[in-house]
Amino acid sequence: MVRTLRTNKLFPFPIISLHVAGKTNTCAHPDEYIHIFVNNSAELMSFLEAIIHGATPDRRPASVVYNTLLELYLQAWGRATTTQVITSQKSCQRKC
Repeated sequence: MVRTLRTNKLFPFPIISLHVAGKTNTCAHPDEYIHIFVNNSAELMSFLEAIIHGATPDRRPASVVYNTLLELYLQAWGRATTTQVITSQKSCQRKC
């Protein structure tokens, strides 16, 4: 088995190619790149959505990809809800 790394212009992350018995299987594991987006949740959300939308039934991402995206959606919803409550409280104080 020979393992090589390469990149693609459209997908700048390393793609792992495995050469086993004359066959080449190319795979990239998106869960290995989550740590890169630690301080940028909007970009992480876009990355994970792209991974999920590009998945095929025979090559589905690991469950950590779905769990992380769900967590990001919940955090965004929580921030939006909190902002909406604060805004409505401020407008009520002005009217009252």
